[in-house]
Amino acid sequence: MGHLLRQIVVGALALAVAGCSFVISKGPPDDYKEVGQFECSGAAAPVLDTIWAVLNGLGAIKTGSMTDREWKQQYQGVDQSTVVGVGIMWLAISGASAIYGYRNAALCEDAKEEVDEVLGEEISSNHHRRRIRHFPPKSPAQPASPTLAAPAAADPKAAGRSPPPRPSPSEPPPASEADPFQE
Repeated sequence: MGHLLRQIVVGALALAVAGCSFVISKGPPDDYKEVGQFECSGAAAPVLDTIWAVLNGLGAIKTGSMTDREWKQQYQGVDQSTVVGVGIMWLAISGASAIYGYRNAALCEDAKEEVDEVLGEEISSNHHRRRIRHFPPKSPAQPASPTLAAPAAADPKAAGRSPPPRPSPSEPPPASEADPFQE
């Protein structure tokens, strides 16, 4: 009964370690463009799956390369071909899980970059609108400064001209154009 219990414990541990990415790894949410902020599961699980896959592959190679005589001397009562088969099986499961995890991590990072680019363009366009709104262009008929005007033009009626139109006070922009980044 001790041998069966040991096999169950080893099997349960192997199941717990192998395939981490199938359980833990997740890609971006389907509505990531609307959500804006989300977390990625990262590449820790696929790294563990890769390590487990490599260890199982190396174990299968080592076991398969042993002669029958060497195997029987070291591991009495255990079938060599079964150990090789189980090693290859865990290599395949862990390898597939690692690929799945790396793929999800890459998709999630790509989605985050896409959201960052969209947010960056919105911030840039808001900044551009703010500059235009705060620094309106001056009309060509308006002098740059009254102190820079020529002395003869100081009294437009004396020079026989009508005075230049006075700029109207600026009105605040409509609420729809209000800058969301200004308080």
